[in-house]
Amino acid sequence: MSMINLRAHLRLMRFDHWIKNLFMLPGVAISLAFQLEEIHQRINLKLVGLVLVSLISLCLISSANYVINEYLDRGSDSKHPMKKHRVAANHDFNPWSVLVHYLVLILTAGMASAPLPSTIKFYLGALLIMGFLYNVKPIRLKDRPYIDVLSESINNPIRLAIGWHCVTPLTAVPASAFISYWGVGVFLMSLKRYTEMELINNRELLGNYRESFKKWTPNKLLVFSFIGALVSAAFSGILLVKYRLEYILMYPAFIWIFAEYLGISLNLDEASYAPEKLMRKKRLQGIALVITLLFLLLSFMNLPILYQFVYG
Repeated sequence: MSMINLRAHLRLMRFDHWIKNLFMLPGVAISLAFQLEEIHQRINLKLVGLVLVSLISLCLISSANYVINEYLDRGSDSKHPMKKHRVAANHDFNPWSVLVHYLVLILTAGMASAPLPSTIKFYLGALLIMGFLYNVKPIRLKDRPYIDVLSESINNPIRLAIGWHCVTPLTAVPASAFISYWGVGVFLMSLKRYTEMELINNRELLGNYRESFKKWTPNKLLVFSFIGALVSAAFSGILLVKYRLEYILMYPAFIWIFAEYLGISLNLDEASYAPEKLMRKKRLQGIALVITLLFLLLSFMNLPILYQFVYG
């Protein structure tokens, strides 16, 4: 393989998108926070190793999904004003080399994940399967309105579950946490499509690019993003009240970061269209820091008066 082909294949892996896999870290944090009595037993070098290996395996599986995503979309991407610069739209790949690249990434992820708990392997497999179903015909979920957002968004709670099982491999991730994180994904992915529709402002072009855009409208996407935000807020409330009421005090910061992202999307900022660029936003970085500090503070602060206020 020539150096040009090697560089092209490496670009298919979208290393800049790996930042999305940090969404697994809240799963680690939540699992630790819900077991404060045993936290000194949980945080050790073994846990750090599990998190790192899980993150590496997650990145490899994500890249396998990106490889088939970009290759299979090369024809439509070449006609898309924002995606026409992608490598697959401008490079003539041998389909067999792409298949080998895809399989090598899966095999490497499998070897890397060998020491991981079976629950983490299950979710890594689920992420791989979802990538296949999302991209490959005749199923190709990305072409089906509403299902396209729901299926892409489920990658969010899958990442959360991987982080959770780094700490507690035998205990299932709470359903309320899983659904709440899914709602966050629906909120983000709906607004991503909203920004794309508004920036391009050509229904025919978008419909030819992807079948689902023939059914979507900006208003439908805004409504669906609102539903995602409501689902996330409702189920995160259930989670926090059940496990640690003090975390309710983080809600204003959560509302703040949702509102900030909504503002970014309504302003048609490229960070909404390309979520991997989100954390370059200084205000978002500040809000994320506030949430992290509040999380740490409230994890170790007991507020009996809050229980009296809520439960009477």
